[in-house]
Amino acid sequence: MGKKSRNKGATFERAIAKKLREWLGDDWEVKRNPTDRQKGKTGAGEFEIVGPFDFPFAIECKAHESFEYSQLFKIPVSGPFESFWDQAKRQAEAAEKAPLLVFKRNNGPVLVAVSCKGFWPLVAASGVESVHSLLRLYDYDCVVIPLEVFLELQPSALYELTADK
Repeated sequence: MGKKSRNKGATFERAIAKKLREWLGDDWEVKRNPTDRQKGKTGAGEFEIVGPFDFPFAIECKAHESFEYSQLFKIPVSGPFESFWDQAKRQAEAAEKAPLLVFKRNNGPVLVAVSCKGFWPLVAASGVESVHSLLRLYDYDCVVIPLEVFLELQPSALYELTADK
């Protein structure tokens, strides 16, 4: 991976970290993990997230030029999504968390893919009756939504996901 690509990824990760901090609030600390610490429980994906209870997701971020949004609507899904999702799942399994993939095409809208196992309980605990702009990818057992829609869910509902462990 070239320096320009690494810088683009780091810039995207910083932007996502900022949005997570705003969403989670002052009781939470969101730090970017160095690349060599993105495995295991303490380095669950791109961020180390510490707060009043265990954060239930391992987050993987991808900003990629070869990704096209239309690829998500093909059967089977084409393009790099499968490798993105596989990486997110591997990191989540190592950390004993649910995978959460934050991804976008260069200069495009940011999407979130989250496992159905992690997403539906979060929606229920948030008291949301319906979620708009949702795409379910059955082959991957995940849902894809815009980041803004994900951030409309109540972060306090994250506790419900960890209380059941």
